Amino acid sequence: MPRRPYRILCALNAAILAGLVTYAVTWSFIWDESFHVLAAQLIRLGKKPYLDFCFPQTPLNAYLNAGLIAVFGNHWQPIHVLAAFCTACAIFLIADYLYRDFPIAGWKLATAIFASLAIVSIYTLIRFASTGQANGICLAFTVASFRLATAAVRRARPRFVFASGLCAGIAAASSLLVAAAIPVILLWTVFKLRPRWKIAALFASGTLIPFAPAIWLFSLAPRQTLFNLVLYQALYRRVHWNGTTPHDFEVFLGLGQSPDALILLLLAAGGLLFLARTTAWPATLRSEYRLATWIALALAAEAIAAHPTFERYFILTVPFLAIPAAAGFFAAGSRLTRRPWQPLIVVACIFTLSLADQIYEDRDLIRWNDMQQVAAKVAEVSPPGSKIYADEMIYFLTGLPVPDGIQFSYGHRLNLPDADEALYHVLSQQHLDALIRAKIFAIVETCTDGEADRLNLDALYAHHTEIAGCGIYWTPAHSSSK
Repeated sequence: MPRRPYRILCALNAAILAGLVTYAVTWSFIWDESFHVLAAQLIRLGKKPYLDFCFPQTPLNAYLNAGLIAVFGNHWQPIHVLAAFCTACAIFLIADYLYRDFPIAGWKLATAIFASLAIVSIYTLIRFASTGQANGICLAFTVASFRLATAAVRRARPRFVFASGLCAGIAAASSLLVAAAIPVILLWTVFKLRPRWKIAALFASGTLIPFAPAIWLFSLAPRQTLFNLVLYQALYRRVHWNGTTPHDFEVFLGLGQSPDALILLLLAAGGLLFLARTTAWPATLRSEYRLATWIALALAAEAIAAHPTFERYFILTVPFLAIPAAAGFFAAGSRLTRRPWQPLIVVACIFTLSLADQIYEDRDLIRWNDMQQVAAKVAEVSPPGSKIYADEMIYFLTGLPVPDGIQFSYGHRLNLPDADEALYHVLSQQHLDALIRAKIFAIVETCTDGEADRLNLDALYAHHTEIAGCGIYWTPAHSSSK
């Protein structure tokens, strides 16, 4: 493998890593990561998911983040750095795969660079795969599973099958949004290698290992574990969500509205058409490109089936779409010119401008630094030993105790019998409102629009301030000020 072109590719991906880490520790923030980082903090304090607090996710990512908290302290930045690093690894693994195996020598570097830029230009991916959620680790280990499966078939190495299953298991044990990739990779590998029973056993054994925390929690509390991992996802996540079907349809139609996503989808479709017609490329390589496509389709189908779905669920398909898109980039570019750099420069400009525009549009969104100001004020006015009601990230930043049932804010949408609320550690909005009106909480902090007016918090509390669009209310009106 020529060293100089590969060094160029490595330098580009090193720059991508630096950019992702910089974004992760400065701009990156999404509301939904708050219950993930709070879960990690609670685990660090000795609590168990499902048994001690509601957490409707597979737990591996939360345990990994808890490890980071144990090492670096109660800070969100190391969690973001790990997510950004995993995302950068996924991008590099795809680029490296294309550079090493692309059959047209003159287009190796250009297609590898194209794939790197195509993936990193998807702003939704950058925004949601650099946070405390499991997207980064899912991207890295699903792509690693693909790479190991293809290596196992090429080299007839059964131990690579075990490693492929292990990586797929790590991804799915961090988020079930990538679970659909497991049967696709397994079936492809079993079809390609013999003996099939041994290959299936190796892959399955590797997949099960990362689920050890979930299996352990199930052995301790089967009802709570089933509620969090199965019943909540199947029955409760759409509660009090009107118009889920129109919402899902709008999300699906919106996927192709950004230029970068549209280019990726069109070139992936063109690449598949090209691969179906050509016989010049090795059959093994064409089979691997089809595997990447099937993984992307399976993940997209799972995202659609989530109901309600969201645009961010589809980012897990992006690395795998980049592989047939690279074939489409070559097929389209080689018809226009023999110089791969000309079409690469064109798409690179489009990708860069689109990404810069989307980042600029989000320049005024709330960041972790804003929430740190809110948390500092909450900590300042919080009486020792008092109960507070706040958003999840405020508990994480202040380290103040979290009242039972408030660890997962989406749980407030549920209306369960009192015994089930206690068992699953959720608190309905009706019960929560009653506690607030009864002035059980010394402080109420909320960033939800209209929440203060709905609860008439100005009449319930003597003091009020607003920071970064979030209201902080303290000293119940019947109490004397400090």
